[in-house]
Amino acid sequence: MAWKVLITKKCEKEYLEFLDKGLISDAENDVIVDIIEAMEEFGPEVFSDYVSYDVKDHELVRDKKWLKHKSCSFSKSGRLIYRYNEGKIEIAIVRITPDHDYS
Repeated sequence: MAWKVLITKKCEKEYLEFLDKGLISDAENDVIVDIIEAMEEFGPEVFSDYVSYDVKDHELVRDKKWLKHKSCSFSKSGRLIYRYNEGKIEIAIVRITPDHDYS
């Protein structure tokens, strides 16, 4: 069963700005694309047990704003923040940050 990955409008706007300003490199962008493709094919748990320097996936529990969200790293400090709804088979990417900023 394939999942659908959605990127919120706010996230997409920030993401394009980061790309334009060079805050996300081409190599980092390639990892982001690979992460999204893997999530679409295998679902949001694809990286849960994955051990790699490049991709670390974990639930966000410290800040109430991010409860029920997960973070997946695409570089040493870059993070892709997402949530998913199993009932809809959707993954919503809500923030992409090049500097580990969850605000």
